[in-house]
Amino acid sequence: MILPDLVRTTRLTLRRPRLSDARAVFEEYASDPEVTRYMDWPTHLSIGDAAACDVENRASTRVLEKLGLTYEGTMRRHLIRPNRSAEPRDSLVYARVR
Repeated sequence: MILPDLVRTTRLTLRRPRLSDARAVFEEYASDPEVTRYMDWPTHLSIGDAAACDVENRASTRVLEKLGLTYEGTMRRHLIRPNRSAEPRDSLVYARVR
C-alpha cells in the first residue's frame, strides 16, 4: 500500500513527519508531564530522548512497518517503561533500509 504524502480535510492536514519536526514535538508534548503521564515512556528531558517500541506494542509495530521501516532486532531489557513495569523491558528496533 502506498500512502499519500499529504491528507487534507476541512479541519485537519496530515503529512509525513520530518526530522525538522523534532523540536516542535519535544517542546509541544514530549517534554510536558501533563501530556506524557499516560504514555509508556517517561517525559523527555532533552530533544535527544527517544521512545523505543515496546515488544508488546503490536499496534506501533504495524505502523512502523506500514511506514516502510524494517525490523532490525530486539534490544533485551533495554528500557524501563514506568507505566508498564519497574523492570527493564525488551524494545524492538526498526529502521529505514535503503
